[in-house]
Amino acid sequence: MEPAAGTEIYLDVQGDVTPATFRPASQRLGWWIVGRWIAVVDILLLLVTAMLWSQEGLSTLVGFAVVVACGGLIVVVLILFAAPRTRRNRALSEGHMRFVAREDGYFVEGPFGAQTFRWAIYKKAYVDRRFIYLLVTNNVAQVIPLQFVPDPEPLLKQLRKLGLLRPTPRTFIFF
Repeated sequence: MEPAAGTEIYLDVQGDVTPATFRPASQRLGWWIVGRWIAVVDILLLLVTAMLWSQEGLSTLVGFAVVVACGGLIVVVLILFAAPRTRRNRALSEGHMRFVAREDGYFVEGPFGAQTFRWAIYKKAYVDRRFIYLLVTNNVAQVIPLQFVPDPEPLLKQLRKLGLLRPTPRTFIFF
């Protein structure tokens, strides 16, 4: 899809992607959304459990707290490592894709077809050393791998102008 005459283009890149290309972005999003908070709660729970254990010895309350903390750690591991590997629709994450950011919106083309999104649907955007994240909701993002982008600055400038570009969330502990 070619833009209308006079439309400014901020990014026009293409490349071959696999689910492994997007896996680090999926892990990072999962960590931002829920993983880091579960980890913090687990650490606090383990600290409280250690205090209770030292004061009361092994009791039912301490045993229950340990089981809950271990369950939380299992959930964190699943969010970070298992969930990004289970793709239901490989067409959305595999094949040759083209990413175009223009004045009127964002265009992506791949094995699934082609779609254009107006900038108004995006709530915020982040950038790290590997990806540009365009968040439609707090849980759903479109991701542009920076390995294909020789100069992301024109797009980042547009995202700043639109008020979308935010500081990348602090990731404390991991990632």
